[in-house]
Amino acid sequence: MHLFSESGSSGAQLPATWDKNFMITLSHRRSMSGGHVQVSFGYDSCHYEFFSGREAPVKGSFAMTASQRSAILKKLRACQLDQIKSDGVLVPGRDGWTSTICYGPHCVEGGSFSGLNAQDRNNFHEAYQYLENLVRKKANKK
Repeated sequence: MHLFSESGSSGAQLPATWDKNFMITLSHRRSMSGGHVQVSFGYDSCHYEFFSGREAPVKGSFAMTASQRSAILKKLRACQLDQIKSDGVLVPGRDGWTSTICYGPHCVEGGSFSGLNAQDRNNFHEAYQYLENLVRKKANKK
């Protein structure tokens, strides 16, 4: 079970610029199929693994550019990722999914048992989909 930030604003502001030590990680796990998505965005590269639970995992990497880093931070700010609030409720469950976005040492979790209010859930999913789609487009070009 993952832990949420304290109720209220996460207090973890996104950086103004992406320095060489900053990372964003993305993960998605499906409990029944065992499928998952693992992505790490670093300063100069992105590494990914997509596993459906039925086929061989798709793994790869690509170089990150300054414009990609800037676009990612801009989108995450637009989605107010660093302002997402948890209602403090952790709901245990076995049949569902979990998605997490971590930036620096701070993580925000969305999923079937996340306890996010409707607006924060929408913002989280918009940010998550943006990041995953960015990687899938690059992966499909290979």
